[in-house]
Amino acid sequence: MVTKGTNYIAKYIPAQTLIAVATVALVAFTVSLVADTALAANSPKATVAKIKNIELLSADGGVRVRVHTGSKIPFTHQIEPAKNGKPYRIILDCQDSDHYLGGNKFSSLPSTVISRIRTSQYSVKPQHVMRVVLDLKKEAFYRVEQTNNYIDLYVTDRSARRFSSWSSAEFVT
Repeated sequence: MVTKGTNYIAKYIPAQTLIAVATVALVAFTVSLVADTALAANSPKATVAKIKNIELLSADGGVRVRVHTGSKIPFTHQIEPAKNGKPYRIILDCQDSDHYLGGNKFSSLPSTVISRIRTSQYSVKPQHVMRVVLDLKKEAFYRVEQTNNYIDLYVTDRSARRFSSWSSAEFVT
């Protein structure tokens, strides 16, 4: 029977047993940690896509921005409204990707709702992320589609006229 104020574990389990149990638990945790580290070191590393080209293509009712990814990659996109002197923007973050474009600012574009394209290697740790920012002349709707080798952003521009395709591979700024 346990009386008030008595430590049950200290009274009925010898100290050597407690130390042995704690040691076994610590060794088991260490072995598990080492095994997880070895598995991670031997697992295939995620491939990083090399973004080498962005195209502007004429599309009915707007413009198609084609980002050449070479394979399907994860990505996110968002809209930033115009504020603090900055234009309305569409931002595309290509994850598991590296910036291999010849430049990072493109402003000699066909006459569309897109006034400038800016690109950068947004991050490399903990993940490689290449960012594409479309500066727009005005607010516009857009949609995104992905194929095996591209991410296409369709930006609405009812006033856009047909234009010859444009490629970032042709310009270095």
